[in-house]
Amino acid sequence: MLLLFAAACTTQAPDSATKAPCAVDAAIELDRASGVVPLPVSLRGSAECLDAEPTWDLGDGTTATGWDVEHTYLGSGTFTITMRVGRVERRVEVLAAPPECPELLDVQQVGELGHDELDEASGLSHSPTGVLWTHNDSGDGPRLFAMSTSGEHLGTVTLSGAPDGDWEDSTRLVDAETGDVTLFIGDIGDNAADREAVVVYALAEPVPLGDTTVEDWAAIELSYPDGPRNADTLMVDPIDGALLIVTDGGSVYRKAAPHEDGTRTVMEHLATLPLDVPTGGEISPLGDRLAVRTGTEAFVWPVDRSVPLGTSLAEAGCELAIPDEIRGEALAFDASGAGYFTVSEELHQPIWYTGIVPIEQPCDGLQAHIIRSADGELPLTVAFAVDPACVPAGIASVEWDLGDEVVVGEEIESTWLASGEYPIAVTVTDTDGAVAYDSTTVVVSQQTCPDVSDVEVLGEVGASQVVEASGLAHSREVPGVLWTHNDSGGVGDLFALSEEGELLETVEIDINSGDWEDLAYGWTDAGGWTLFVGDVGDNAEAREDITIYLVPETDPNAYGEMTLTYEDGEPHNCESIAIDPQTGELVVITKSYSGDTQVYVKSAPHLDGDVVELSLIAELDTAEDPFSGSAATTAADFSPHGNLLAVRTYTDVWLFRRDASETLAESFDREPCDGDAPSEQQGESIAFATDGSGYFLLSEGEDQPLNFVGLD
Repeated sequence: MLLLFAAACTTQAPDSATKAPCAVDAAIELDRASGVVPLPVSLRGSAECLDAEPTWDLGDGTTATGWDVEHTYLGSGTFTITMRVGRVERRVEVLAAPPECPELLDVQQVGELGHDELDEASGLSHSPTGVLWTHNDSGDGPRLFAMSTSGEHLGTVTLSGAPDGDWEDSTRLVDAETGDVTLFIGDIGDNAADREAVVVYALAEPVPLGDTTVEDWAAIELSYPDGPRNADTLMVDPIDGALLIVTDGGSVYRKAAPHEDGTRTVMEHLATLPLDVPTGGEISPLGDRLAVRTGTEAFVWPVDRSVPLGTSLAEAGCELAIPDEIRGEALAFDASGAGYFTVSEELHQPIWYTGIVPIEQPCDGLQAHIIRSADGELPLTVAFAVDPACVPAGIASVEWDLGDEVVVGEEIESTWLASGEYPIAVTVTDTDGAVAYDSTTVVVSQQTCPDVSDVEVLGEVGASQVVEASGLAHSREVPGVLWTHNDSGGVGDLFALSEEGELLETVEIDINSGDWEDLAYGWTDAGGWTLFVGDVGDNAEAREDITIYLVPETDPNAYGEMTLTYEDGEPHNCESIAIDPQTGELVVITKSYSGDTQVYVKSAPHLDGDVVELSLIAELDTAEDPFSGSAATTAADFSPHGNLLAVRTYTDVWLFRRDASETLAESFDREPCDGDAPSEQQGESIAFATDGSGYFLLSEGEDQPLNFVGLD
């Protein structure tokens, strides 16, 4: 922090009976003295022996009151900040450098236009209320469509009595003091270039609850100083409220606020952009960026508010990323200015979003400036570091408070398996013993269904010993090794395969195989990485109990066994077991050709000699939607982080998303994701890769392919 202190003046008390001496003093504390526009600055005032509240002149024409002030400089230059407390004044300078081209994140599809009559989305705006507003092009009638950012339809709003013109773009203006939102719709299309005036409609943002009609709206008529023109792009400047229209050929015209109903105004020509046919655009909520798109490209102009807007637009624009769209005609910044949306005409088009990387402002003196990777879906691994440039004396120690643990190190990583918001704090001590602090919040969202790659054949299991592969596990102890075993009717052999299907080793265990149906893999304190061999098959549903063998991977013959029964006291056929990495629970899933499938669990620890009754946590109907194909479950496995549970049948793979903020039972309440499974002779095994990149599949039968499905 920067401290500017005034010299103290003192008054001498005449004798000990009077008040103690008081030194009048005042100071300004600010977090940075320089940076790039838009430059946020935090100011804190302090005073001794002065009771008045301070007033501030922030040097750019704005003022403030109070001891703590937050202000963002939108124009470049050197600004003198003056704090006044009574008759005492203190000053400090801030240097704001001109704005720069933004750095962009990858374009992502976040939704789809969800209304069956929204087939010509030609305008777009995002409200602070969270609503995306759009409308059709000409010929639809004067109505707006309200939707969520994922495209869910929230309602339609009709402007009662408004002419059915050529609506080409829309935007919104937020009142900085009240937060009230005004929507502007541009009836500005003029393909024939013969309209004497175009119209912009203005209305207070309605609440989108189904289909409603608005009576109270204003119509502002606008004309061009050089004759009629076609236009597809309307903007409103959040700084001064001026309306901007960008016409074919890139000409930018401006109408100053206020905007009164029924008036006609000749706009002024402001600038000319190097664009032939602009189709949409907007000024960012902060007023620091102006973006315009065409059907195939988009550009943004960083705006320096220390000069006229036309001066900023005379500079070269920065290229923006937009997706390949059928007929893209809309672009809108999100309400926070952290990115922008684009959509296209035609029915059910994607909603695309591109994030903008926040500006990293330079450090002034010692600061604990956190550098980190982005928020995202679980399982989320975030890398943290502190910027050494912000510790000029050199770093002595860095301590991270992650909430449930404290970690020391200049660079660390942490993984979250539960959705939610997690506060993170860091303490940095430099070599002089000075200490600085910073904090951030990690936002972990629920996992969406992963992208599933096509099935890849890695090789063929040609070993004559492997004829009924009914379980599969990928080793962490021995990289590159897959374990499998045969089904019922043989000795208890485990087979080590390469990731291409080559037989590497046969491990003979002194166990009659009974009806071995699946193989799970997990950690036990007694045996380390352990193969859980499921002697759980019961086609006749006649067994009083089932057996799980605990086989330490490094010492297979030091095995133990657990005896399990079902909570309902009835026998069940079963071919699927798995170990939950998040809780250590053993999961047992019954098999039913009719779809009557139960999920049972046994809590950790798992010890030799355990005799336990399994607890029922979920019941699934695998013969009904969303399931399809075979209803008979034949294998299961968890991903290494436990965020996915794969349950396979003879024809399909289903992926249940596991959020550690929930119980495992709640995971089965969420609709599963559709994985991919090859056409196999009798597919009865599945195993996640230990790096979580996908899963292996193997079928019973001789000379079967070893398959792999990637997940992203």
